[in-house]
Amino acid sequence: MKIRVPEKNKKPGLHYAVTDDGIELPVIDVTHTAFSSRPSDSELDVLRNEALRSFRKWQEMPGWVRWLVSKVVLGRGVLARGIVASRGTYLAGLSTYLLKLGPDGLGSYAKRVDRIVAATLPAISARIRLQNMARILADSLAPILRADAGRPLHFYNIGGGPAADSFNTLLLLKRDLSQTLSERPIRICSLDLDRDGPSFGQRAVAALMAEDAPLHGLELTFEHVPYDWSRPEDLRGFLAAEGKQNIAACSSEGALLEYGSDEQVVANLRALHDETAEDSVFVGSVTRTDPASRELHRGVEAALKLRDMPEVDRLVNEGGWAISATADGPVNRSLKLVRA
Repeated sequence: MKIRVPEKNKKPGLHYAVTDDGIELPVIDVTHTAFSSRPSDSELDVLRNEALRSFRKWQEMPGWVRWLVSKVVLGRGVLARGIVASRGTYLAGLSTYLLKLGPDGLGSYAKRVDRIVAATLPAISARIRLQNMARILADSLAPILRADAGRPLHFYNIGGGPAADSFNTLLLLKRDLSQTLSERPIRICSLDLDRDGPSFGQRAVAALMAEDAPLHGLELTFEHVPYDWSRPEDLRGFLAAEGKQNIAACSSEGALLEYGSDEQVVANLRALHDETAEDSVFVGSVTRTDPASRELHRGVEAALKLRDMPEVDRLVNEGGWAISATADGPVNRSLKLVRA
């Protein structure tokens, strides 16, 4: 892939990959200081209050002013355009990935408005969500990997886009428990209708497998599996063909549980439950329903669904799972599910 917009300020220790549009981006690595830090609770309180003040000011503006700002100001930025395009639907995988880069991770393609957006609470929350997802999944897989050397490890990432939570789980495991990954076939499956996100994910994983990179030496492949979660029968068929001999690391970051209908959530979870091994694990994220989160999302026009824990617990149970661990972010919550 030809690099059209190179990254001119590369950080030591990070690796880089190219989008289908030829933009060179850093590969997010939660074991690197550029992506491992997170605000303190007091700093998050300040950010939350600032976000609420900004949102209330935005709501007080006349409708035509908000429209003008969206078209003229936000429309100039690559990240901001992705957010505007998510109205009535969801934020695409690559746009979500850009959101997680932070102001310092955005390159020359970004406008000032992009860096402002990347420093806001929702962007910080997305970065923390990725950290939480990868950490929960790595901790969940560790005892299974120790107990069964050589057994294939397959990541099934629903609405995965670049599948950053999957390859960051491997980065954590490679750093902390390298021996559990050696001589083991590993496969990341990004189950997503979008092509741009998985295409970048393939190049990101290839960059992480280069000779000087942290995943070098692993028997690792990345596959894009076109999938619409409104057709859970397709997931069931795909998993049935895969068989139950693999360690199944299932996940959905900022996707199924945040945008799917109740029926879609249950049907997808049930397919994963029925067609994967007994020791499989699922890690997913939901948007919290506390008053601040509700207010911040009140004006969001994306088809995001806020679910409280009793509702999530009900859906999870109907899908054949049970919540065994949680990790909170500023506006979201990451969940570990095990078979009920």
